Amino acid sequence: MDVEIYREKVIKFVDSVIRPNLATWEESGSYPLELHALAAKENILSLGQNPEDEFHDDLACRKVLIEELSRSGSQAMVMALASHFVSLNAFKTTLPQTYTRLCKQVFSGKKTLVLALTEPQAGSDLKSIQCEASLEGEGEYLLSGEKTFICNGGRADYMLTAARLDKKLTLFLVKADKNSITSSEIPCLGWQGLPIASIKFNRVKATRVGEPGQAGRLLQQILLQERLNLAVMANTSAMVTFEAALEYSKKRKVQGSPLFEQQIIRHRLADMHGKIELCRAYINQYIAAVTVSGPDAKAIAIAKNQAVEILEEVAAKSVQIHGASGCISGSQAERIYRDARLLGLGGGSTEVMNEMISRLL
Repeated sequence: MDVEIYREKVIKFVDSVIRPNLATWEESGSYPLELHALAAKENILSLGQNPEDEFHDDLACRKVLIEELSRSGSQAMVMALASHFVSLNAFKTTLPQTYTRLCKQVFSGKKTLVLALTEPQAGSDLKSIQCEASLEGEGEYLLSGEKTFICNGGRADYMLTAARLDKKLTLFLVKADKNSITSSEIPCLGWQGLPIASIKFNRVKATRVGEPGQAGRLLQQILLQERLNLAVMANTSAMVTFEAALEYSKKRKVQGSPLFEQQIIRHRLADMHGKIELCRAYINQYIAAVTVSGPDAKAIAIAKNQAVEILEEVAAKSVQIHGASGCISGSQAERIYRDARLLGLGGGSTEVMNEMISRLL
């Protein structure tokens, strides 16, 4: 599908379905799962492609989806409707038939798939994962252990997770089973409207994804995609809250003149805009190059860290420019401000990214 036609489709969906309901979803703590089916009707979940056809990942359309969902003002909606591509990528070469089946189910809005890696004691450190898997029959495995901070974890149909099989870190596909999976929701600073949960596996059936001990290599590949997604999300969120601050500064009057007339405010806005645009140019330059040279782990880590740092700075300054109105619960400035902190942790913390960058220098 043409990128701009797809963009218009996503914008229309955001304006008609997401924006009017955000406050209600945040207040209730979760968006309705019917949202996936509504998005699927417009082929939004499949990047404009027919869910029944063979899927071709389109980086340009995926970027558009993340940008326009971010423009709703809620990063939770990006995690809800655009994060499935990361998990699906793990099956493309390891379990091709499963990949085809999951693509059709997820893109049609009938099933949901989430990534469930983080453990209470491990955080972003894959070497510290303790979840255990055992072979209990021909091709059948049972998993036991705990995962935490899992988006939609308590109501996902499928989970891509990691466990130790004979001490070797291995990926597994888990199908939801209330008899052997329990969950508890975790109230979170940001991404409100997106249920986040702790998960306990009690000898739940699982399908092995890839060979034993290959989880590290597979995860490196799919996490590069997640980190690029998060960089785009952070950069777009920064632009959204900057634009809101700029508009507010021109409307808000202080001593009879618009706030924008004060030099310190104009210069602050100029500095914010410059940093956002530089980061956007870096991300776009990488996306243009990746189709030729392939993924670059260092470039993606740099993009994520810089986008997150700029977002946190811009979000804080935007609230300051809005003054008291920027502190009202549910306002765009307030929502982006509280969402911003989570991006420095998701997909590997800023410290993990810096360690990766330093090792690749």
